[in-house]
Amino acid sequence: MKTTLQSIMPHLDKDIDTLVEDAERIRVLYRQIKGQLPTEVETLLIPLAYIESHQPQLLQARAHLDDRTHQEELSLVKTASKSRADALNSEIGKLEDSRPSILAEIDRLKAHKIELEKQVAATAAAIVENENKLCQLLGVISEKKLEMKLTVCRAIELHKKLHPIPRSVDED
Repeated sequence: MKTTLQSIMPHLDKDIDTLVEDAERIRVLYRQIKGQLPTEVETLLIPLAYIESHQPQLLQARAHLDDRTHQEELSLVKTASKSRADALNSEIGKLEDSRPSILAEIDRLKAHKIELEKQVAATAAAIVENENKLCQLLGVISEKKLEMKLTVCRAIELHKKLHPIPRSVDED
């Protein structure tokens, strides 16, 4: 009987799915020692010998375990999604909060652009004015050169007409 009980022990180490599908070996061993054991021990061994009858509960327990695992996975995904949504919401808030400062910078740059455009217009006008002065200057220089040439020619002509007068002014 002790040997029979010891031969049942290795079967108990097997996976419960295997035991539920095929408990015939344990049942054969149980029948060999049935009636030789105290009632309390036999009462403990009966569910083991007829473990196939617990297959629906085992399947239900497996389904519950699978459901729990799936629910835990869903909960992790939900938590990760919520964290991501919170991070995105924070990011969106920061981006929306930056809008007024960007608009202010745009306004500042537009005002600066207007000032620069005024400076460009003033510079362009100054360039045109100085170009006009340059054109006039070249014309005036040409006129003055011509006038100088005429004056020099006139002076040469007059110089040629000058004769020495033999007497001095006092003598006259």
